[in-house]
Amino acid sequence: YAQGNKSGVIPSKYKTVFHTIGGHETAHVKLLQGVLGAAAVKAPGVDFTAGGKYADVFENFDTFLALSQTFEDLGVAAYKGQAGNLVGSKEVLTVALQIHSVEARHASEVRRIGLRFGWDGAFDKPMSKAAVLKAATPFLA
Repeated sequence: YAQGNKSGVIPSKYKTVFHTIGGHETAHVKLLQGVLGAAAVKAPGVDFTAGGKYADVFENFDTFLALSQTFEDLGVAAYKGQAGNLVGSKEVLTVALQIHSVEARHASEVRRIGLRFGWDGAFDKPMSKAAVLKAATPFLA
C-alpha cells in the first residue's frame, strides 16, 4: 500500500482508505512479530507484478485494486484456515482473530471501491497453508 500511495496510482478520493489499510497492515506485522517472537519468519521479498504479469500495478488503478482485493481475500482465507492450528496457543489465536476480522473489513472495503459486493456468499472458505503459499508464490521475489 505504501508503494501504491507513493506511485500516484491511487485516486485522491481513495488515498485515505489505502493509507489506513497500509497502516493496519504494518501494525499487524508488528503485533504478529511480538506474539511470535523468535518463531516469526523474516518477511520475504515481494514482486507485486508477479514476474511482469501485472506490470502496470502501480500505474493502473484497476490492476492495483484487483491485486489489493486478491491479497485481502487471501489474508482472510489464510487466517481462517490456520485458526484450528492455533487453538493450542490462546495468545496467538487471539491475535490471529483480531487481525482476521480487520482483514475481512479491508476486503469488504476494497470490494466496495471496485463496485462489488463485500462478500461472495454466506460463508467464507478457509485455505490451507499449501493453498495460500501456492496463491502467493507468484508474488514472492
